[in-house]
Amino acid sequence: MDTGQYSPIGNDSIKRKASVRLIFATTEKLDSTFLPTFVRRIPVIINIPSFSSRPQNEKVQLIDYFFMNESKVLKRRISVSTQLINVLASADMEGNIGKLKNLIKYSSGNSYAKFENSPEIKVNLSNIPVNYYQNLIQYKKFENEPNEYVTYDFEGGVLPHHVNKTIRIIKELYVNTINIIWKFFNEEFDKQQFLNHINKNVDMLFDSILFNTEYKNLDDSEYEFLVYQIKSVFDFMQESYGYPKDGNQIIAIATLLRSKNLQSVLDEDEIWNLHKSQIISELKSNFSKSYQVATRILSLLSSKMERDILQEDILMVTLYVAKNINKVSKQDLHAVVVAHGYSTASSLANVANRMLKDNIFQSIDMPIDTTTKDIETKLVDYINTVNIDKGLILLIDMGSLNQIGSSINEKLNVPILMIDHVSTPLVLNVGNMILQNKGMNDIRNDVQLNNKINSRILLPHKKQKKAIITCCHSGMGSAVQIQEIIKNSLKKFDVDIEILPYDFNKLSRNKRNELPFELYDVIAIVGTANPSISGIPYLSLDGLLSGDHIDQLIDILNDTKSMDYSELRDSLVVNFTIKRMISSVTILDPNSLIQITDSTVTKMEKLLSTKFKTNKRILLIIHESGMVERLIRRQKVDEQPDLNEFKEKHSDMFKFVKQSLAPIEEQYNIEVNPEEIRLIIDIILGDD
Repeated sequence: MDTGQYSPIGNDSIKRKASVRLIFATTEKLDSTFLPTFVRRIPVIINIPSFSSRPQNEKVQLIDYFFMNESKVLKRRISVSTQLINVLASADMEGNIGKLKNLIKYSSGNSYAKFENSPEIKVNLSNIPVNYYQNLIQYKKFENEPNEYVTYDFEGGVLPHHVNKTIRIIKELYVNTINIIWKFFNEEFDKQQFLNHINKNVDMLFDSILFNTEYKNLDDSEYEFLVYQIKSVFDFMQESYGYPKDGNQIIAIATLLRSKNLQSVLDEDEIWNLHKSQIISELKSNFSKSYQVATRILSLLSSKMERDILQEDILMVTLYVAKNINKVSKQDLHAVVVAHGYSTASSLANVANRMLKDNIFQSIDMPIDTTTKDIETKLVDYINTVNIDKGLILLIDMGSLNQIGSSINEKLNVPILMIDHVSTPLVLNVGNMILQNKGMNDIRNDVQLNNKINSRILLPHKKQKKAIITCCHSGMGSAVQIQEIIKNSLKKFDVDIEILPYDFNKLSRNKRNELPFELYDVIAIVGTANPSISGIPYLSLDGLLSGDHIDQLIDILNDTKSMDYSELRDSLVVNFTIKRMISSVTILDPNSLIQITDSTVTKMEKLLSTKFKTNKRILLIIHESGMVERLIRRQKVDEQPDLNEFKEKHSDMFKFVKQSLAPIEEQYNIEVNPEEIRLIIDIILGDD
């Protein structure tokens, strides 16, 4: 084979020359059946895929070819149902295309026997041999599409043209996108409506191609080439411009270009042909950053593939990038999915973010050969773009990645919740809890209880800065308002103290086991009720309002930083006044609120035959003012599981308080619900 010489069997002394081309065919595996020295001498090896491994268009071409041959043999036009073609194209044939050829020959002959005298015969599922029918019918996809017929004419000899379903969908959605843009130009949509329609259309496009094409499931060389080239472009974009590499985006863009085969679907669209320049110009204006990214990606891809990129594809990739770029959730807790695989993490994050309608999760795809150091670098790069003071949740696919959390924890000094065995249900569950503003401990406990998944919290090696916790009976809303007042009081003193609003019920129930005590050096608690935590001084809101606790707060603050006593006292007194407090908890006129809430408190005293101390009276006035605001805005307070039991126990008080609040209900056209009444009774029954 090397020299072109051979010898007759049994006589090596005779050398003869031959100039021939040897072509071999085998069904055996080359690497396990043949010697490597033999295989190396074969310059070209072609792998011919089985019928089931071929792309859809090749399967249909083979079916067309065999039916056209039968048309020539039978000298008849053959009309074949699209249902039969779809079944044959979807079936897993034994014996490769030999079985397909025989089935087509049989079904054509079967129909010919029934329509022998007709110039045209029709072939459908009923012509398939009975013994194969059940086996084939399992591959039939029942879709809401009309059953049409494709004609094979032996006289013309031209194979029929099939409209590719994927191309048809792509064309429809491209045209729809152009129409949306054009309506926006003509002011039929405002900016938000335009973005909503565009995002919905982009989702539909990429969902249809990602879930309805088979390139990523086959050894499709062109698709693999596209993925490889786009991946290298994303690598370059990440190194040069800091654009994050997302495996999901790489697959989406590759699938779009492969599905279109880089052919135009807008060449017949009137709006696009007449106004292409204007559309592209507006695209640059409205999505400038995304347009730059898309142009760089596709221009680099064009030079690598030596093929022109269409402007319509720049348009669609721009809109796709715009939908995914710079979207960081506003939630306090940040979460990152880290998983092995080319696009596993990004796919999980994408599904969860879309279902939860918030970009809660970021993702890091981790090829098998990626080192832990590479992952650490990517995590640190992400963390540098967001504020993770409240902590970071890492969802990982296997325990070996736990070491990443420990290493990152040492560098960043933030709490990290590590959750193992990441999956779609787990990501959705965690995301839902983040949306509900649940803390790390709650999320960890829920995951361990309901998902039976290993998880652990890695706490910082040293505590962070000092903190004051604010809390309130009525929930987080009022706690946040108290936080703002304290912040405003301390603003000009440049005090390095974190003011943390926190849930009163959690503090009261779990004491020092709550996360703030692990993360901060808590120096005081300010609120409307005392959670009674040993060793932590509590300053009541009414005590600050009356001035009784001002000096105590000043002493606590001065332990952190020495400040001018009189100036600090003036700032606290000014901020902690009834009018100031009411202005903070409501947008309503504070003078009117003070007048009406004061009258309701007086009526409560009369009905309950008691006299409230000044501090409690002030607290009730402020609480009722915030209550009015909540009810007008239809905001709910925290759930009260024991409400019915409490109501039965204090039925008379419920009646009297409800009666006292009648003037408020009438003036502001609201109805005070039992949950709000219970909070007022809690204040009345609380310590003075």
